[in-house]
Amino acid sequence: MKPHLWLYASIPLLLAAQASHAANYYVATTGNDTNAGTEAAPFKTIQKAANIVNAGDTVYIRGGTYNGLVLVTKSGTAGNPITFTNYAGETPVLDATGKTSADYWNGVFTIRGTATSKTSHVRVSGLKIQNNTANNGFGISCYYCADSEIRNNKTYNTRISGIVVGYGDRVVVDGNDIEKANNTGEQENLSILRESSFVTVTNNVVHDNGNDSGGGEGIDIKQGSHDVLVQGNTVYNNTKVGIYVESWDKLTYNIVVDRNKIYSIGKSGVALGSECGGPLRNVTISNNLIYNNTRHGVNVGIWGDLFGQCGSPAPTPGNINGVKIVNNTIVGNGQNGINYTRDAGLPVHPEFGNIYIANNLIHDNGHKTLNFPGCPISHNAHAEVVSHYTIENNLLNGTSGKPRCDWGSEMLGTNPLLAAPQLVSATDFHLTASSPAIDAGTANHAPDHDYDGLVRPMNGLWDLGAYEFSGQPPALNINTTSLPQGTVGTSYSVQANASGGSAPYTWHVAGGVLPNGLSLSATGLINGTPSVAGTTNLTLGVTDANGALDTQALNLVINAALPPSLPDITTTSLTAGTVKTAYNATLGASNGTSPYKWSISSGKLPTGLKLSTAGVISGTPSAAGTFGFSIKVTDSKSLSDTQALNLVINAALPPSLPDITTTSLTAGTVKTAYNATLGASNGTSPYKWSISSGKLPTGLKLSTAGVISGTPSAAGTFGFSIKVTDSKSLSDTQAFSLVINAAPPPPTGNADIALTTFKATAASVTKGSSAGFNFVLKNNGNDVAKNARFVLPMPANTTWVSGGAAECVPSATEVVCSFGDLAKSESRNRYIYLRPAVAGSFTVTGKTTSDTGDSTPSNNSKTVTLTVK
Repeated sequence: MKPHLWLYASIPLLLAAQASHAANYYVATTGNDTNAGTEAAPFKTIQKAANIVNAGDTVYIRGGTYNGLVLVTKSGTAGNPITFTNYAGETPVLDATGKTSADYWNGVFTIRGTATSKTSHVRVSGLKIQNNTANNGFGISCYYCADSEIRNNKTYNTRISGIVVGYGDRVVVDGNDIEKANNTGEQENLSILRESSFVTVTNNVVHDNGNDSGGGEGIDIKQGSHDVLVQGNTVYNNTKVGIYVESWDKLTYNIVVDRNKIYSIGKSGVALGSECGGPLRNVTISNNLIYNNTRHGVNVGIWGDLFGQCGSPAPTPGNINGVKIVNNTIVGNGQNGINYTRDAGLPVHPEFGNIYIANNLIHDNGHKTLNFPGCPISHNAHAEVVSHYTIENNLLNGTSGKPRCDWGSEMLGTNPLLAAPQLVSATDFHLTASSPAIDAGTANHAPDHDYDGLVRPMNGLWDLGAYEFSGQPPALNINTTSLPQGTVGTSYSVQANASGGSAPYTWHVAGGVLPNGLSLSATGLINGTPSVAGTTNLTLGVTDANGALDTQALNLVINAALPPSLPDITTTSLTAGTVKTAYNATLGASNGTSPYKWSISSGKLPTGLKLSTAGVISGTPSAAGTFGFSIKVTDSKSLSDTQALNLVINAALPPSLPDITTTSLTAGTVKTAYNATLGASNGTSPYKWSISSGKLPTGLKLSTAGVISGTPSAAGTFGFSIKVTDSKSLSDTQAFSLVINAAPPPPTGNADIALTTFKATAASVTKGSSAGFNFVLKNNGNDVAKNARFVLPMPANTTWVSGGAAECVPSATEVVCSFGDLAKSESRNRYIYLRPAVAGSFTVTGKTTSDTGDSTPSNNSKTVTLTVK
């Protein structure tokens, strides 16, 4: 099988070697954007460099933490790309804490063009991107981009994808480490989407995703992307799917998933889908190690749109045709090795088919963490799709002590090899010389290489699984051919790597010596803190379990320690203050080494203010004016910065006059209690109220707190003026006119509305439980009792529960039950329920009344005593 030779060649740089460049720029946390951007006078922000670069320019970013977002919109050319990279031996950290972009597709570092003019020929490498928890929470975004490279970066804690490529052409995503991506957000850890084409996703490590509530597959190729190679990646400790190829609603085609290692995944290792019915065509899954995943090794199926985004009516999902699953090693997964899934109620898409499965080594699947049954290849109780599969020459072996397939839906195909695979070990899936998988494969659609990159076939016949048996292990070889630079006084840690031979390996220094402060462990870890600058030449040696030896000459550059960064006062102005008004301002600084200590270096603060060593100016100024002074911040290394400031203190504002806000009074009625509270604003409380002219109606009085109360005894219109005086003896007056209406005539007629019964349903209750009361009111008079009512004041520490049908309405102070008009001898019998909250003895008095005269008021009320335990 040789589909798309461009995919299977050793991946070349998509960008031509840089022929020349116009300039080198440097960025450092100690720099200034007004500098020239040289190594001696660097810029402070990466964005400053991004704004001025041209084709061929390189931006070297020094170590340290940069808080902000970077947007690159300029393009390089084929021979002169624009490059953003770390300064040798240093790791710049782009931290997005507290930052956000108005554009969803922009991340912490963004290469961004437009639909009509893609930004192209940009390289970004050696950066650590972290803490983008905003809604547009991508790490590195290449959107409307072309001919660009994203290499050897680290992304950590991004709400959405660590790396996303959208509408990208000829983009390389290589050697990146993506951790804690999709931390509550959508998309996938590494997403290739929106009709991206000729993209290579190689040698990345994608692992330990965040909270996957919105998304979270490891690597996803989707939504119209085509001619994409996913090769040499390691995906592990992800709670969703390891590698997902999903067309969504657009034709997605020519996708190769080859030589990847996928393990410890919460769902399936690899999955293929067409959620919104977009055609998925010509997908090859080959030479992958897919093991110890919670669900299936490979899952091909028909499942719909989980988020309701496909429109209505939703198109039929599962438009998958032309899939080759060949020469994979699928071991130890929790359910089936290769599985077909179709959600309940969904039909088989009419285009589903041409699924070819051959030369796979499928062993020991099922009965793992979740204790599901397993099967090497299963149609999952959907026998109607068997005709859509061509299956041949696979090793199919079950879990020890279990049936080979207890899922009840096995697909064997032709020439199945039903035997144990005879692997090197439970963790090394190479074939031993006695393995029945050797020479048991078919040449149909078989790849021309294996997981290790060895040529297939060795002797004219293909082996099964991801490894081709060579007769002996590959020669021992040190893979580490260069060492990253270090810095004096900075911790250094690098793992040397080897392959071939027979593990375990033992490392040693075969020639020369390591720089002072560094050591080499037997496992190949070079670590420590270098103490002397310079270039050291040395030779590393490694021996395997059989005594084979390989050596590698290396040089290790240790750079001089970086000078400590100077503190930088970030406060450049102060808010104005006011005489006799409390003032507080906190000064800010960055860089340097905290903690900081603040002082006045020249001039004086306004009288009444002081500066604390923590950088807080506080106090109450006593004089107006403009005061100039300089402040100084000193860090823990005795490095300092100064800043001249001016502080304006304004004269105290004159006191505001009080203002009576009440402009009218509600009318009162003779012999009816009256109460009105006056209002005022401004001035300085407390207020004192008085009558400045005229008189209140007889029976009313005004308190100094501004309350008019009493019972008026005469009708009429009364004019008077009221005065309010504040605590500074400032005052305001307001003229009022108060109307007192004559008392209404007493009710006429003889209704005699009597409360014949009022009693508790139980003499005592427990606090917190309901206490029931029964009352009966009856019209004993000769006339109709209009608007007959029962009124019960609400006892303290008691709340309303229910009762009285819809006639009883509770308030905070009483319960009123209204019965309309009651004819002669007509009565009402009701129950109500209250809930006392505290223990004790409660006395409640119920009363009846109506709008008709009552000849016998003595029978209008009754009292009940209730004991609460």
